[in-house]
Amino acid sequence: MGLQHHHVAATRLTIDVQLGPPDGRPFELEPPKEGSYRNDHPHYFGAVDLPPFLAALLTRQMADRHPASCDCGDDGCGGGRFLFLNKRGGHHLHGTYATHPWEKAVTGWVPARRPRRGRSSGAPARPVMVDMAEGWPGVPVTPTWPAASGTTWAPPVVRGLPRYDQPVVDARAVDCPRCRAAAGKACTSPSGDKHTHQPRIAAARAAGHIRELGLTSWLPINPRMTPPQVTALAPGVAGRDRHPHDPHP
Repeated sequence: MGLQHHHVAATRLTIDVQLGPPDGRPFELEPPKEGSYRNDHPHYFGAVDLPPFLAALLTRQMADRHPASCDCGDDGCGGGRFLFLNKRGGHHLHGTYATHPWEKAVTGWVPARRPRRGRSSGAPARPVMVDMAEGWPGVPVTPTWPAASGTTWAPPVVRGLPRYDQPVVDARAVDCPRCRAAAGKACTSPSGDKHTHQPRIAAARAAGHIRELGLTSWLPINPRMTPPQVTALAPGVAGRDRHPHDPHP
């Protein structure tokens, strides 16, 4: 999570810092755990030699999502251009990174949620669902539907679960007449509520900003299927050198 642009040089990786978790304090760059530096200083073992597949993944990550500065500000972590930031430009939390987004990307499943006394009854694991309207790997939709069971299946009609199989209104395509949020920006309210205002939804619907979701899942087609077999079934994906179970980090 603390990997920065200057740490990656073709097939070699330098390790000279780690990103300290917040634990009630701001993120900050710290020496590697137990002094495990890997660089070309004569006192250490040299930079890490990356296997070709990992070097290719990092190269693609830097090409698809250009390294950027975090939102820590002048008194923040002290880092430069990071390779892995969350969608808001901040650092991923250490305690949840293994399940969100790592486990989702690796397995195609949203991890099960354990019951929490007085707060929630928990939830079973669910498949990751994405909207492919803008191409692979898609934009995750949440909350996701439960996994299908049996041979007969229909989209769930349950309170609290969106009907992703029905056309959706792209409300952000227009300005909000209530809070004056510009097109492309989220609605705001004095209470901090981030729900889209109904007048904006109505205005977008009237303007014809309605579309179908390109709904799919990151789950493997068959757990035993090899990448060559999958790409043979999906030439559009193969042409982009992507495996259907290979979302961005």
